[in-house]
Amino acid sequence: MRQKNTVIGYSVSLVAGLSFGFIPIIIALLRDANVSVLEQLFLRLSLGGIMGIFGILGFFLWKKEVFSQAINKTVQATYVWQGFFFTIAIVVYIWSIVLDTPVGEASLLIQIHPLVTLILGAIFLNEVVNRRKISSIVLGITGLLLLTRPWEGERFLSSLLGDLLATLNGTLYAVYLVIGASSVKIRKKIPPSLSIFWVLVWGFIWGMIVIILLFIFPFESVRFAFDFQNVIKVNNLIFGALFAILGSILPYGLLMIANKFEVESSIQSILGLGEPIAAIFLGYIFLSEPITIWYFLGGVFLLMAILNILSTAE
Repeated sequence: MRQKNTVIGYSVSLVAGLSFGFIPIIIALLRDANVSVLEQLFLRLSLGGIMGIFGILGFFLWKKEVFSQAINKTVQATYVWQGFFFTIAIVVYIWSIVLDTPVGEASLLIQIHPLVTLILGAIFLNEVVNRRKISSIVLGITGLLLLTRPWEGERFLSSLLGDLLATLNGTLYAVYLVIGASSVKIRKKIPPSLSIFWVLVWGFIWGMIVIILLFIFPFESVRFAFDFQNVIKVNNLIFGALFAILGSILPYGLLMIANKFEVESSIQSILGLGEPIAAIFLGYIFLSEPITIWYFLGGVFLLMAILNILSTAE
């Protein structure tokens, strides 16, 4: 039974990682439609927040006992913090793509999170650091180096800010995973769907604060402009809905399910290396971004890292 649960938990984590590949694609499509960082942030968080509110309302009306457990202060504190890191990660991710960082490159740079998660998981959750995890992370980092090619100084520095933001997003994502894994016992009786609904609502609240702060900050770039008329265009609303579903509810909801199967945060993070593989192929299909030999080689090393971890579930 335990082995079956492990297989399910690992599989769910893998699908979550792959589904994250939709995020940079939608960001890039909105960028090409001249939707700014703040407008994209508003679309993703507001539509996600609305879905979260309706989901919570459903539990309030039909499963009040579960709803009452979720509004416990200790439980809510975990949602508040996950909502915060969820929001900040979205900001820096959107910003990196808007700065014209290729989606394949951005999604690969984010994969610094397995290393960060391994360290944080060992420190705060007493997760075991073994040779298989380390070898998987080494394979992942090798993939990153092949993609970014830091030995090509001029090319590497030309997108330094976007690369740094994408890397920061990976660190924020690692913190998000560790908070989720540390909350397993606290949320034991709470369905994953209700948990993601609360994270979406708190993400919306934090997001509105961030939008106001960034809007009043003296940025001159149009990247931080905000025009509500642009937000409510039909095409942008459709992309925003896809953003909320494919970029929030689906992947983060799957991670909540993985937590129910007690998948370690470090394992979730390594299996999340599927994101850039999906992003590279989706980027080729929807954005006509070429699949270079470096993308191919980097993807191969990431796939090896994933298979290395999946073999432990057998």
